[in-house]
Amino acid sequence: MLRIAKGLLTIIAVATIAVGATGAYFSDSKTVSGNTFTAGTLALTVGTPSSAVWTMPTMAPGQSTGVQTLTVTNTGSLKGHLSLNIAFLPADSVPNAVDVTDQDVAKNMIVDSATWVDNSNVAPGLNLIGSLVTDSNSNGWIDLDDLQTAVNGVGTIATLVSSESGSLAMNIRFNPSVGNNFQSDGIQMTLTGTLTSY
Repeated sequence: MLRIAKGLLTIIAVATIAVGATGAYFSDSKTVSGNTFTAGTLALTVGTPSSAVWTMPTMAPGQSTGVQTLTVTNTGSLKGHLSLNIAFLPADSVPNAVDVTDQDVAKNMIVDSATWVDNSNVAPGLNLIGSLVTDSNSNGWIDLDDLQTAVNGVGTIATLVSSESGSLAMNIRFNPSVGNNFQSDGIQMTLTGTLTSY
């Protein structure tokens, strides 16, 4: 009996090995190569002129820059969210008896018009006065101080896809009612545009 059991176990073991050795499995494989991950780019360029768009070096009360336009273009490969920042520096020509602050000069640089145009859009430009820029300093008119308060606190002004341009067109006028204390006082406005992808 033991001999029969050993013989049966031997037959089962040999059959298991034989079936496993001769068993067939179908398989197929493919390789996908060239998976590449490359960061896109954001690049903001400024059109002509690239500096000193709005200037009045010897401004008189009531004098205006006329409508001047600053164009920016996203020359990168990614969509970018454009934000602006405005800063003022003194640009006094000759000191006078009363030195007016940079912010006081900004409050007397009246913004008669300010429009943002996405140049790829056929639609008319967005009038920034009233929609974005309000009389935040309550002096009765929209001025560079109001513009600074609005754009420095708003975040995204516009979204520019790759190769898209946008333009800021403004007419700035020196307050016709300023007094003698403003003689030889001035400011230099620095406008910084930043593109961010998020």
